Amino acid sequence: MDSKVIDAKVSVMNCPNELRTGYMVVRLVETLLWYYGLYDTIDRAEMAATELGNGFVIGIIQKGEKK
Repeated sequence: MDSKVIDAKVSVMNCPNELRTGYMVVRLVETLLWYYGLYDTIDRAEMAATELGNGFVIGIIQKGEKK
């Protein structure tokens, strides 16, 4: 199966008010996503998500920026 980049809205608990473009790591706890951190590189974000065990990466792009 091919992968695609999609635009989606997700609700993340404990998320900071101000976000910048980068890679957000969230943790899945029961049925909720919890903010863990924001990283400049996907490699560092993937490392953090892997270390958590229940984490994954969400790409953050500010409105008006190219994907």
